[in-house]
Amino acid sequence: VCIDRGSDTHEKILEAHRFGISVLAVDQAGVASRFGVDPSEGRFDGVGWHVGPSGCPLLKGAAAWLECDLHEVHSGGDHSIILGLVRETGVTDQPSMVYHEGAFVSVGP
Repeated sequence: VCIDRGSDTHEKILEAHRFGISVLAVDQAGVASRFGVDPSEGRFDGVGWHVGPSGCPLLKGAAAWLECDLHEVHSGGDHSIILGLVRETGVTDQPSMVYHEGAFVSVGP
């Protein structure tokens, strides 16, 4: 993952030495917008989530998820490129989305 070094989340990931990734479903554009900005305080308020097998917070309704141990951190301009060693995964039947050319679009069926 690439995280802005000025982001509240950046230091939390480095301190925890693990992180969770929720691959959002096509109907979760509002959640993506909410989690894409700082501050991180209150970010989970009113959003369904659960603790994954490795202890990371994961968003409910996601198309897929990964829990990773921090493996390496590289500089990428004003961001850090954080490489994780995947420890746990899960997938649902929900189509996922990506942000492409200024819009959230569906990936898959």
